[in-house]
Amino acid sequence: MIFLFIILIQLLTVSTTTALKSNHLTTSNRTQVVHKRAATVPSATCDGSNEDEPFYSPTAPNTVWICKSSRWTPFKLEPSIGDTADFPGSSCKDILESHSSNCFRPATDGPYWVRVTDQCSEVEQTMQVHCDMSTCGGGWSLVWKHSYMEVLPLTQQMYYFSDTFRSCQDLTAGWCNVDRKVRFNAEEMMIAAYHNNHLVYAYRGRYNHNIDHEWSGGILLDPEMCVDHCTHSPSIGVPPAPSDHAASDIRLLGIAFDKRSPSDYRTNCDTFYNSFDNPIECRWHNCVLPTDISSQKQSTQMTVTLYVR
Repeated sequence: MIFLFIILIQLLTVSTTTALKSNHLTTSNRTQVVHKRAATVPSATCDGSNEDEPFYSPTAPNTVWICKSSRWTPFKLEPSIGDTADFPGSSCKDILESHSSNCFRPATDGPYWVRVTDQCSEVEQTMQVHCDMSTCGGGWSLVWKHSYMEVLPLTQQMYYFSDTFRSCQDLTAGWCNVDRKVRFNAEEMMIAAYHNNHLVYAYRGRYNHNIDHEWSGGILLDPEMCVDHCTHSPSIGVPPAPSDHAASDIRLLGIAFDKRSPSDYRTNCDTFYNSFDNPIECRWHNCVLPTDISSQKQSTQMTVTLYVR
C-alpha cells in the first residue's frame, strides 16, 4: 500500500511539472497548486482543444489557471517585483521592465511597491506608489497629485516641491506628495490631468531638477504631447504649466496650473486662481472637457498629477 501511494505521488508530480514547463513557468516564477475555492474558475471553455493552455485574469493577479484533463486547475504565482514591500522595485519603470517577459503577469496601472535610496544619506525608503503602465510607454511613478476645490483649505505641505511625504498610491480625489523625488533617478517627468480617474491630457518632458526645491520645477522641459482630449482650440496641443493667473498672491505657484500659455506663468487658469487663502474655481476653463468624458465641460472634478520616469 505504501509503495502504491509513493508511485501515485510521483505520477502527480511529473504531471504537474509537465504542465508548468509546457506553459513556460520558470523557476523565478514557480507555482503551487491552490484550492479551487481560492479563486473564481475561468468562464472560458476547458477541453481537449486547449489542453495545457494557461488562463490569466488581471482581477486575480496571483493566480494562473491551466486547462488539464478538461478541468481548470489553479496555480498560485509567486510574487513578482513590486507586489509586496518585501519584494519592491526601484521604480515603476523597473517593475514594468521586469513584467515585460512575464506572460502571466502583464504590468497594469495600479499600486506597486518601490524602494528608493537617498544618494547622500544612503537611507532607503520603501513605499507604495501608483504606477501608470500604459501612457507614453508606461513605467511612470506618481509623485504628486492635487484635486483643487475638493481639498481646501490649501497648505504649503501640498506644494509639489514641499518636503512633506503623503502616500501617492492611487488616483482618488485628494492630494499626495513624495518628497525628494530625485531618489527615483528619473530622466523624464509627466503632467497628467484626470476627470474622475479618466485621463484627459498628459504631456511629458525632461526631468526638471528644480521639482524638489521651487515652483519652477513644475515646468516641463522640451514638452511632448502624450494624449490631449481638450476641446478648446487655444489649448489643444498646448502643454500645462504652473500659473497663478496674475494674482497678487504668488503662493498658488506650486499647486495651480494653466493650459494655454506655457511660457507665461501669470496668465490664464485651468485649476484655480485668486489667492492661497481664497482660491476661485477655474477647473478645465482652458481645456474644456469633451462630452464623452463629462456632460459638464467646466468647473467639475479635476485631479492634476506629476509622474517621473
